[in-house]
Amino acid sequence: MDDRDRELAELRARLQAAELDGATANPAASRGMALGGDPHAFKAVDPGLAFGIFIVPWIFVWFLLEAGYSIRSRIAGFLWLGAYLFVGADGFSGALNRLLN
Repeated sequence: MDDRDRELAELRARLQAAELDGATANPAASRGMALGGDPHAFKAVDPGLAFGIFIVPWIFVWFLLEAGYSIRSRIAGFLWLGAYLFVGADGFSGALNRLLN
C-alpha cells in the first residue's frame, strides 16, 4: 500500500499544479481564474464594443458570443439588433404602420 499512497500523492500534486496553471477541464473555472479567481465573473462590454453595437449592430453584436460575456449582455445586444433592423427597414413610421396594421 505504500506504493499506492505515493502514487496518489503524486497524482494529487500534479492535479494541483495543473489547476494553478489554469489548465482545468472546466471552462467556467478557467474564465474565473482569468477574471480574478471568481468563476461567476463575466467580462464587461467595453465602450468601444458598446459603441460598435449601437452604431453597426449587425457586425459587432456577434462579438458578444465570445466566452465570458453574460447572457444579459447577449440578449440586450440581439434585441437591439432586432429593433434596429425592424425600425431601420423603412423608418420609424413604417415600423409603426406595420405594428398597427
